[in-house]
Amino acid sequence: MKKISSFECAINQRVMDLFKDNGYEEMRAGKTVFSEQFNLDKSNFSKYSNMERPIPLESLVLISNKFNISLDELIKGGDSKGQSVSAGRDMSGVNQAGRDISTGGGDCEQKLAAALKEITHLNKEIGHLNERLQDKEDMIALLKGRKD
Repeated sequence: MKKISSFECAINQRVMDLFKDNGYEEMRAGKTVFSEQFNLDKSNFSKYSNMERPIPLESLVLISNKFNISLDELIKGGDSKGQSVSAGRDMSGVNQAGRDISTGGGDCEQKLAAALKEITHLNKEIGHLNERLQDKEDMIALLKGRKD
C-alpha cells in the first residue's frame, strides 16, 4: 500500500479534528453522516482517520464550505495570523509540510504549491465578488425603500 505524505497526513488530521470538534464522533452514526455530507467513501473512513488514504479534494472543498474555513486554512493549517485551525492542537509538523512544499521538492509538490496559490487567488476573487453582491443588494434595498 502506498504511504501518504506527511502533508496529506496533516490535512487528514485537521479534518479528523473537525470531525471530533463538531460532535460527529459522539453521534451514533457520526461516520456515516460525515461521510455522506462530504462525499467520502464510508468504507474508507477508517483509512482516512488512520492516515492511510488522503481525503479527496472534492471533499475538502465541501468541508471548507460547511465549516467556514478557507481551503488555504484547511490545507496549510493556519488562519491569516498563523494560528492553528484546530484550537489547542500542536500543528508544528503541518507548518513544516507547508514550508517543504514552498521550496519545491518534486513535481507533485510543485503542482500542489501551484494549486495552493490558485486556491488563494480564487478565495480572494470570491471575497471581491461577495462584496460587489452585497453592494448591489444594498442598492436594491435602497431603491425599494424609495418606491414605498
